[in-house]
Amino acid sequence: MKKALFVASLLSCLALIILHCNNQPRAKKATDSPSGKELAQAMCSSCHKFPQPDLLDKKSWEMFVLPRMGYFLGHYDAENTRDKLIEDGPAESLVLAQNIFPEAKLIDSISWEKIKSFYLENSPVILPKAKHLPIAKSNDTFTPIRPVYQLNPPSVTAIYTNENNLMIGDAFTGAVHLFNKQLQFLGAAKTNESPVWISENENAFLVTVMGSFSPTDAPSGALISIPKNTKEKTSVLISNLQRPVHHATADFDNDGNTDFVICEFAKWTGSLSWYKNLGDNQFEKRVIRNTPGSMKAYPTDWNGDGHTDIIALFGQGNEGIWAFINDGNGNFMEQTIKHLAPSFGSSFLQLQDLNSDGNLDLVYCAGDNADFGPIIKPYHGIYLWFNDGENHFNDSIFLPLNGAYSAIPRDFDQDGDLDIASISFFPNYVESPEESFVYFENNGDWTFKASSIKQATAGRWIVMETNDLDGDKDLDLILASLAFEVPGHDSLVNKWVQNGIPFIVLENKTK
Repeated sequence: MKKALFVASLLSCLALIILHCNNQPRAKKATDSPSGKELAQAMCSSCHKFPQPDLLDKKSWEMFVLPRMGYFLGHYDAENTRDKLIEDGPAESLVLAQNIFPEAKLIDSISWEKIKSFYLENSPVILPKAKHLPIAKSNDTFTPIRPVYQLNPPSVTAIYTNENNLMIGDAFTGAVHLFNKQLQFLGAAKTNESPVWISENENAFLVTVMGSFSPTDAPSGALISIPKNTKEKTSVLISNLQRPVHHATADFDNDGNTDFVICEFAKWTGSLSWYKNLGDNQFEKRVIRNTPGSMKAYPTDWNGDGHTDIIALFGQGNEGIWAFINDGNGNFMEQTIKHLAPSFGSSFLQLQDLNSDGNLDLVYCAGDNADFGPIIKPYHGIYLWFNDGENHFNDSIFLPLNGAYSAIPRDFDQDGDLDIASISFFPNYVESPEESFVYFENNGDWTFKASSIKQATAGRWIVMETNDLDGDKDLDLILASLAFEVPGHDSLVNKWVQNGIPFIVLENKTK
């Protein structure tokens, strides 16, 4: 799905840049001889982690990142560039209100040229390659099963399973499609474009609908309720959301009512907010963090004080993982867990006790590569960060995987340790297309053997879920496909569209 990476680094926090520039002394003039590095550190570090030049290759800096960085500093390559950058319609006023693309230059041209020279002179021509595990092209644990049902083109953006059914949300049809566990199609419910997250309560399925698959700040998204009683109609619980991508429920103010936390990813604006339940399906928005790029939000009592906090993943420039500590009344204080480089391409976060010590660890993927290139980045892959018991995460494991988009640690082969099932939405289709699905089998002590499946490229897998679909006491996998373009691989995209495979089930053969 979606996201601007480094290019959005200044934009997602541009309000902070503007505040910095308006309330602090301007960057020194050329006569004061600040270096390009000093200027870059002063400007960039005010709103996100300082990006080192070696994070990207020279061509990416020169052709894509630096020109767009200039836009957020008021440096445009033509008189009408700014007007073209600002989206027409409802989003326009939101972008203008935050001065995302300033009319006046925030730094002088000499300083800007110094910043550009710093990145171009210190970036590599080619990024180094990470040392990947060799991937066997088949394994004995999973057998792929393809459903009879087809979607042309397959554009699946969500998977949800419960004890009886499997559901997928599809962007192209704008609907949630329901299947039984034998993969027989039962029916569909219209939602609007891109149903991207599904949960359920006693009476209904709750669906986050992006409103637009394409990046936008328009408030066209919604949280809707699809009643389990088919005689009742679908209803909108919360509307006017800016490209929301995730929701979760909890009682954040301890009043006995179930509230929502919603990630409005948006494009240049957006927010992480909780919605206070006022009763009678009325909700009041309370902004937690007023920046774009929120992707996942997990309610949990992070500090053990009895109140429900929120752990959230952000992409879109100011990337990282933050804890929002609740005072018990729905007021949150922000704490940084992991601040990540703005080119990482955050794509996934899950909280899980990986080593059975009673503390929540972090399962994180860096792999979004949708903005330019794409280029192969040595820091793309799966990260396991272990909690020391005080919510510090110094011990880690890194499994390189180009374009990693999801990782599920479970004991799939039931030998007593955690294996990892993973998918990539941006694999290296030239050298290792089997990266599309990789099963990392744990050999013990967190050492792994990697394997794939022969049908790895039968779809372009964007979301993954696990459940015991066939009731045989081991965990199966569901991989869902979004037939998105791949530069230079038209034949592959045409195959995805023509075959119309919305998802496959990987049946676990352990039992």
